[in-house]
Amino acid sequence: MKRVLTYWTCVLGCIAVMLSCGARPQKSVSITSGMEPASEVEIDDSLRATFLYIDGLKALMTDSVPDRAAEIFERVLELDSLHAPSMYQLAMLAVEQDSIARATELSRQALEVDSTDVWYRIAYGRTLLISGRLNEALPELKRITANAPTNPENYRLMAALYSELKMPFSAIEVLDSAEMRAGLYPELHLHKCALLA
Repeated sequence: MKRVLTYWTCVLGCIAVMLSCGARPQKSVSITSGMEPASEVEIDDSLRATFLYIDGLKALMTDSVPDRAAEIFERVLELDSLHAPSMYQLAMLAVEQDSIARATELSRQALEVDSTDVWYRIAYGRTLLISGRLNEALPELKRITANAPTNPENYRLMAALYSELKMPFSAIEVLDSAEMRAGLYPELHLHKCALLA
């Protein structure tokens, strides 16, 4: 009896706190993702894009269906044109499909929406590097390295950029800095040995 009373007291207390903070039931709309007509779910208006994004991640990561995931991410952008995570995922899919110009544009848009996200900046820097826009990639990769100084991938990208710019001594300097800050990584060490040879 005491447990039941304690349980209901907690439930009523939570409801009272939520109501005092201005929480109220919101209108729900029945939507389907359009991909599976049998799965109709009641989803709050403000959460449609989020739930579709999660469906896209599921299609991408667990079902391994990148085309279906891309369709879902495009649908998310139809619902919310500023949904940066969907832009990022579409950019990564575009890189896999060798559509570098599209990947660069999507990663730039994601970075414009959320300029504090390190992953969006890395994606933008990588796509600039891959597309050969080296002068634009240099300041982005410098920012990335400054913001995440212990991530060896950032140093690898920076060294690759300096190698492309025919600046091997700068590339070696970056790789030395990576060893000092992030430790010894075989891939970085092999890149450094190749530059020294």
